[in-house]
Amino acid sequence: TTVLTMHGLHPGVEHASLAIRAHLTREGSAAFVGTVAGALIDSAGHAVSRFKVPSAVYIETDPRFTMPVTGLASGPYRLRLEITSAREDLPSEVILPMPPVRDSVEVRLP
Repeated sequence: TTVLTMHGLHPGVEHASLAIRAHLTREGSAAFVGTVAGALIDSAGHAVSRFKVPSAVYIETDPRFTMPVTGLASGPYRLRLEITSAREDLPSEVILPMPPVRDSVEVRLP
């Protein structure tokens, strides 16, 4: 079995990107193998930037993800992060299923 917990979701603007950090902890007897996806949502509810990357967690980690914010208007947005056990590059029979892990936080672009 594998279970992943996330806390401390923390975005920050770095040049033309939004850098995202979160503390991930794996529990259970197997490594987590899955996908991390993020979306930046504007005030109208539209996703204006996204990222999606394969990921693995063996113990605890504080990974860094980035998404482009070039050309976006300054102001408030909501960052949504979702971690799932699905992977496009691996057959489903080698993936241990687990409930999705989700978090979101307000972001202000300068």
